[in-house]
Amino acid sequence: MYWLAAISSHLNIGHRHLLPVYAPMFVLCGASAGWLRRGKDHKFAPASGSSAGVPPAISPTAGGDACATIRWPGVALCALLALLAVETAWRFPNYLAYFNGIVRPAEAYRHLVDSSLDWGQELPAARQYIDRHPQEGPYYLSYFGTASPAYFGVAARRLYSFGVPSMADDPDLLLTRLPPGDIGGAMARLQRAQTAYDLMGVLPLGTDDYAVSLRRATELRLAAGTYLISATMLQPVYYSGPWGPWSPRYEAVYRRLERSLRPLLELDSSTRAEAFRHYDLDTLAPLLEQFQQYRLARLTAYLRGREPDTTLNDSILVYHLTDAELARALD
Repeated sequence: MYWLAAISSHLNIGHRHLLPVYAPMFVLCGASAGWLRRGKDHKFAPASGSSAGVPPAISPTAGGDACATIRWPGVALCALLALLAVETAWRFPNYLAYFNGIVRPAEAYRHLVDSSLDWGQELPAARQYIDRHPQEGPYYLSYFGTASPAYFGVAARRLYSFGVPSMADDPDLLLTRLPPGDIGGAMARLQRAQTAYDLMGVLPLGTDDYAVSLRRATELRLAAGTYLISATMLQPVYYSGPWGPWSPRYEAVYRRLERSLRPLLELDSSTRAEAFRHYDLDTLAPLLEQFQQYRLARLTAYLRGREPDTTLNDSILVYHLTDAELARALD
């Protein structure tokens, strides 16, 4: 009854809510041994020639049948336990990404995501893959999880991700408070430190001055290379905007955002700086984040139609994309 209630619920937050089913199920498994013994009791029969008051002999044939009744389920149980041990050793250490023997682990992302498959556990594997294949760069990462790719040394440009504190602290538009009396020196130091940003100017706010930095066009644009996509990010379930399959409505929003931000993607620095002056800084940051979401949603809609080139322990999918493929995916 609990299983039926959980399965029929519209609240879909993971297999862990079925865990109370296992306790009575295991009791039922133990009780099944009693059913096997019933077969033994009914197979015993008195041998011919027995008389009243004399304990009946057990027919050899009947006894053999009784042993067979008990033996074969026992053999099957031992075989299943051995199979479980082999399966457990074979799938080490990717237990979170593996869920049964019917679905190939490489295909698991087509069935489950989130805590049922991908809990952000493969950043070390991403680092190792990048270190082993430097020639496949540049690398891009869309990560689902709460760990920090920077902490694990994952040298990849960021795509829209969910739940990553380091990426939330690494926005496309950045305001940095400048110390009074040394604005020129502070700007020069920022220019050297913020290698992924262009300094766009100084913004006075109240009594303080802030340096305005915009992520470089080469960092904002996507190029041919290797895309590491967490299985959960491949599916459109963690987007505040384009939730669900790609649709004409999402396409219209994506086109509007792309046209609006196109000048900031220009490689010519003077053209970009001139265009930047016409944006409202209060709305530019959320506009950039919305564009990142819709662009990734459109890219993953394309990627769901093809197989990944490989997977990292079945939870991060690896795609090698050419310029022509990116054009089909985004344009």
